[in-house]
Amino acid sequence: MHTRRIAGFLLGALTIGCLIVDFAAAENLRGVERIMQSPAPEASKMVQALGYTQARALLRYAANEANRFDFETWEWTEIVLGAGLLLVTLAGTRGNKFATLVCVAILCAICFQRFFIRPEIVWLGRAFDFAPLDGATAQRNRYWTMRQAYDAIEVLKLLLSASLAGYLFIFRAKLRGKLQPQLTCF
Repeated sequence: MHTRRIAGFLLGALTIGCLIVDFAAAENLRGVERIMQSPAPEASKMVQALGYTQARALLRYAANEANRFDFETWEWTEIVLGAGLLLVTLAGTRGNKFATLVCVAILCAICFQRFFIRPEIVWLGRAFDFAPLDGATAQRNRYWTMRQAYDAIEVLKLLLSASLAGYLFIFRAKLRGKLQPQLTCF
């Protein structure tokens, strides 16, 4: 019983963490546009000194660096949570193949993002952080392809997590109910 609770907590942490980090990354970049549209008086002086284009590029660079740090930190956290989920699931399901395979798939997806896709996204992103919008189009195209792959894996992880949660909390509970006698009160 406690292993299902721990597994539920870990699944929830993985899901909520993914959503929060993705939301924060989008808001960091939207924040740049909000600042550029109506900067504070002190910031307005800095924007004028740098020029609109240069100030926007610098703010976007800062937002991108913050996002890079957040994603790297979150990916390491995900690896720890995913490994913990695998161990808890192995203990709680007594090596059930479906639950184990789903946990391994989640952990593999996390590792693939962290060690193969993220380094490429970081390298490509830094390569054109200060490039003009119409420049470095081949790198930008590759960057967006990698970002789409990363996002697709995020969706896959969420679907795998939902299927594991459904299995652990709905399907297994129904099986247990069928195997154990039902107590009814009259």
